[in-house]
Amino acid sequence: MTHYMFRILQFTVVLTVVFWSTGVLANSYHGGLGSTNGLSSIQDDKQIKNSFGPDTSNLQDKFSCSDNIPESKEKFSELVDELSPVWTAVSARDESALLSFLTNDSPFVRETAWRGLANMAVTDISRLFEFALDESLDIRWFTLSNQTLSGEHLRTLENLITNDDPDVKSGIYLVLGQKGDSISHNFLLSKAESSLDSDTSYDLGLAVGRSILRNRESSVPDILLLKRAMAIADSKAQAAWMYPWYRSSELKPSDDALNILGEWAGAYFDEAYGLVRQYMINILGKSAHPALISMMTERNLEELHPLEAVELAKALFFYPESEQVAQLRLRLSMHSNPYVRVELLQGITRMENQPSDAYKNEILSRITEGVADPYEWLWHVRALGKWWVEDARIVLENDTYPWTENPHYTNDYLETVKSVNHTDNFLAELERLSLQSDDAILVPVIGQLTMITQQEPTNAENRQKVASILTQIAKNDSYRISLALQASNSALDWKSDQSDEYLLNHIQAGETLSAIRPELNVPDATRIKELGSHPIWVLRTNIGEIVMRLDSYRTPATVSTFAGIVNDGWYDGTPFHRVVHNFVVQGGAIWHPDYTNSKPFRVPTEGTELEFSRGAVGVASAGRDTETSQFFMMHMWAPHLNGLYSNIGRVIEGEDVIDRLTQGTIVESSSIYGCY
Repeated sequence: MTHYMFRILQFTVVLTVVFWSTGVLANSYHGGLGSTNGLSSIQDDKQIKNSFGPDTSNLQDKFSCSDNIPESKEKFSELVDELSPVWTAVSARDESALLSFLTNDSPFVRETAWRGLANMAVTDISRLFEFALDESLDIRWFTLSNQTLSGEHLRTLENLITNDDPDVKSGIYLVLGQKGDSISHNFLLSKAESSLDSDTSYDLGLAVGRSILRNRESSVPDILLLKRAMAIADSKAQAAWMYPWYRSSELKPSDDALNILGEWAGAYFDEAYGLVRQYMINILGKSAHPALISMMTERNLEELHPLEAVELAKALFFYPESEQVAQLRLRLSMHSNPYVRVELLQGITRMENQPSDAYKNEILSRITEGVADPYEWLWHVRALGKWWVEDARIVLENDTYPWTENPHYTNDYLETVKSVNHTDNFLAELERLSLQSDDAILVPVIGQLTMITQQEPTNAENRQKVASILTQIAKNDSYRISLALQASNSALDWKSDQSDEYLLNHIQAGETLSAIRPELNVPDATRIKELGSHPIWVLRTNIGEIVMRLDSYRTPATVSTFAGIVNDGWYDGTPFHRVVHNFVVQGGAIWHPDYTNSKPFRVPTEGTELEFSRGAVGVASAGRDTETSQFFMMHMWAPHLNGLYSNIGRVIEGEDVIDRLTQGTIVESSSIYGCY
């Protein structure tokens, strides 16, 4: 124990490694999984050292930065050297080596090894479980929550829940909520009925919610969940007890529970925290409960947070048409936030019955006045085309397309054209665009051509038209086109009936590229030393800057890889290609004209114990260890992502930018700065 405490004191200077300026997550709204015996409970000092990228004097002033920290830099360098062998084992997915590190004296080494094991399917679960019972670091529970445990292991944990240590209780609740069996489910429900421990109310509430979502056949104690939410003052815990209803489109509270929720919302809405307000709107709205309409009719909707207004826009489409509902939609259509307006337009395209002409007139009026954002403009036309096709065609024929200045709107434009045109006309537009030379235009054209052929597989005439257009596109030399044509061939087998040399060569090149599976990147220790424990990453867009504090300690492979991409300039000019309102904004798909994929790379999944709450920065993935360059930022808390995706940092400035950033917005430039 004495040596253990010495190690903690030795690295006190660099404990900023494991935390950043938003405060202690375990005590903040966005929440974490508790401290790690002192390792995760210290706020950083916001000191930034310029060792990477351009001049940072303005940035340093903004964050009260100082260069006078040589001791911090030296200690962090020592820590990197100590952890490098563990990082190598993590990237090699070397279970034996990582298990051996669990007996190391250094809590930093053990914590890193536990985290690495959490991101792989451990084969020797019994040995891992024994280590967990002997360990003192809370990270052990996160690792167990990512493994498949036996019934015997689960019963052991349930028996340990009587432990008075709230961190132990919280950790076991995490494991049982994510990996428990039916016995664990009933155990958690019994705890929900009997436990009044405020220290673990959040963790128990989330565990119960997750277990309910995994045991859909079981009855839901909705009155109990609601009473638990209403009985506590902590907003994070309130949201946790309400989580399963928000997360699932199938689960709905009983009428009695909805009436209680409606009364609570009516009395408490103005005092409630934003996430709880969102949940109230969502849960009442999905059940078309009249309390929500009554609450919102007299309210100034512009005063709602954009995330709350988006929830309301979604909710209104669950209600039958009425004057009150129509008036609320009309008022939301004039909301200052583009997400709210686009959400309404998307809802119109999903309506089962044609809305009144008042909707058409409002859409046409806004188009006439001018819609500045290309993505929003396209959704105006698409909503119009869903019910008033001729009006939409006139708009497309006569208006200047605002999307044309940015090729990354091509697919959204094509979806709009497709929604208002017959196949022949749509093919003609695809053929026109196939004469372009920009990959950002041609790749979505290939995708649309593939879908047309798949939808009518026996239409030989269409297939030949599509093949002719693909042959035209194949004259362009680009690895992205090769990959797109290879994907098209996988779906439609162009090699069976096409002989064009350019087309076949592209397909072959795409097959070769697709077969490449690079080794997982190992953290660049030299680069990590330069970057420091929590580097600052800045993305600049035409609507503002997004500033993120990254986590080199927990996610070294991703941070060092992303820093290299930033320094090479590959993120400059890339779009945010995916925006899901009240969920994520996603970018990082490299479209830089000089990027050739000559050095393909793959980054290991670096899921951490930190939560995906509002402002968290994650890495897009198609499955474990498939990560490359794409990243996302959270609009709101999404615990179903926890541990499954690399959680590399947090937005510390620019959340308002994320709340109005629309699909297709371009990253004009990016920089990364060292921070100790």
